[in-house]
Amino acid sequence: MARATFDDGIWLDYTNINSRVTQNLIYNVHCNQGAIFLEASYRPVLVDHNLIWNCWKNSLYQHDCDSVIMVHNIVGQNSRGNAIMMTLNKGRKKSATEFFSAKNNTILNNILIDNNRPFSYSDTINISDHNVISEGKEPFDWDNWHKKGF
Repeated sequence: MARATFDDGIWLDYTNINSRVTQNLIYNVHCNQGAIFLEASYRPVLVDHNLIWNCWKNSLYQHDCDSVIMVHNIVGQNSRGNAIMMTLNKGRKKSATEFFSAKNNTILNNILIDNNRPFSYSDTINISDHNVISEGKEPFDWDNWHKKGF
């Protein structure tokens, strides 16, 4: 009997500064966090022109990151989680006096096709616009999404 493995496709860990993840094909990934997973960065990171298809959990996932730019990606058929998830582990410190946040991220011009859910953001101080989204597997509350300013 074969065992399932749970590995992230691409994982940029703590303090990845001025990084770019571009032009990757990530297919059929069974991951715990995300096909592209960004963790604990507070400097610009660009995620662009990637094709992510058939992921088991979140496709584009970041936690504890600021100033991430996710543009011109195609994300389709993730079976659990979200096409794009931005979250915060509350209380995580980046220095003795500063805490991480999940703000000032920009999500533009992505194509999200047949995903479980399109988005989940823990903070409303982010920009999400001009994304093309097909109906997901789970109902999504668009009215609430727009009330948050997205």
